[in-house]
Amino acid sequence: PNVVNFIALKPCCLPPMIYAQRNDTFAIGRHTFDAKEVCSPGKFVGKTWHGPPRWNLEGKFNVWTDHLYQGIDVIDFKQQPNVREETGIVQNKGNSILNQNEKHLQALMSNVNVPGRKEKRYAEIQVDGGYQNTYIFAQRKPFTKTIWTAKDMKSQEEKKSA
Repeated sequence: PNVVNFIALKPCCLPPMIYAQRNDTFAIGRHTFDAKEVCSPGKFVGKTWHGPPRWNLEGKFNVWTDHLYQGIDVIDFKQQPNVREETGIVQNKGNSILNQNEKHLQALMSNVNVPGRKEKRYAEIQVDGGYQNTYIFAQRKPFTKTIWTAKDMKSQEEKKSA
């Protein structure tokens, strides 16, 4: 079957206002959310921004990336209908930053029976008013060791030195 095994997503533009004006609901995977939460006026024409000051949009961009993250199913529910996906946002802003489920998530991610893994990472590439520095990675088994192992080893080294 045609199944996605790995995704690397660099969110950029927010959806245009037309979706919010129509009262649309976005659906990504099994996750749904109101278009009004993330839609914004404005667009680039060439290299010139036409819209509200871009720094005003950072909050909506963060909500947008959270929704995109939540919409990624790392479990193939068709193949494993009785498995419930564990929730919890895993973020990395230079150091490993995990939400309140840190111990549970670490155990979950180290479990060989886990069918998938996903993570949001922050890498400051856009500067001078740019804020779109969030990247989303997700993969279903079999895992590509070079993607996850180096990061896991770095996290373990950071814990040892802390």
